[in-house]
Amino acid sequence: MKTKLLVMLSLVLGAVSTGWASPKEDVEKVVESFYARYYREYLGKPAKGGADKNLLRWVNANPFVSDDFKKALRKAVVDARKEDPEMGLDYDPILDAQDYPEKGYRARRTQISGNKATVAMEGIDAPDFKVSVELVSLQGNWRINGIGQINRDAK
Repeated sequence: MKTKLLVMLSLVLGAVSTGWASPKEDVEKVVESFYARYYREYLGKPAKGGADKNLLRWVNANPFVSDDFKKALRKAVVDARKEDPEMGLDYDPILDAQDYPEKGYRARRTQISGNKATVAMEGIDAPDFKVSVELVSLQGNWRINGIGQINRDAK
């Protein structure tokens, strides 16, 4: 009986120590993974075709963003192109800027309230570069729902 109890206790403690991340860790992992992929897969590769199409294609294929974010980004890109056919958006909506830190972004402050979260991101090698990201929990998974000016509750 003691052996069974010790085995069960060690299994429970092992699962707690190795498995379950806190909601804050989950949220930050989603945002940091999203930006790492953006740098590697989008910024790090030469653009083929139109910048708008490439950006929308990349975002639509990304598992870290919500459908609402995809729709809001598409609307912002299309509306900006209608307003100024040559320029379109005059900034990168994922970076919420025209320039960006070379080494990427890291999470600095995270706030979670129910099924919503906000992460203040900061440039790793340039702390003056900041971007605010909103997330929503959808079916138990955190998804980016707003960045900078795109689909944000509080602008």
